[in-house]
Amino acid sequence: MKAVPKGRLITTKEIQARIAQKYNVTMGCPICCGVFAWIAANEKEFRGFKRITPNWRTRKSGGELNPKFSGGVEELKVWLEVKENRVVSKGKRWIVADYESRLVSVGSADRTQQTSRASSSGKLAKSVVRGR
Repeated sequence: MKAVPKGRLITTKEIQARIAQKYNVTMGCPICCGVFAWIAANEKEFRGFKRITPNWRTRKSGGELNPKFSGGVEELKVWLEVKENRVVSKGKRWIVADYESRLVSVGSADRTQQTSRASSSGKLAKSVVRGR
């Protein structure tokens, strides 16, 4: 979530695909990706962080806002509209209009936004996967 550049969006399915590509596996676990996305989206409530993960950039499939993220749909709508995204209603659901044009795709060059902190956490994840 932190590696998604400003003005771009990602879906939880895209996060699963990136994990699968990174570790050369068939797919990333949808349950684990969903749980960890929720944890990252709610970190400010748990620890009182001042610099929070930009969870408003992460969407459910179809560009839908996740009502389980911190602040719910109402707060997410405000964040997205401040960041120049148009949020529209589809029945009881809220989606980002034209979200497809803002999606970060697997294998794209958007990784330039990653910080050294993100790359060091990747090293940690590799060592955990390898059992070290």
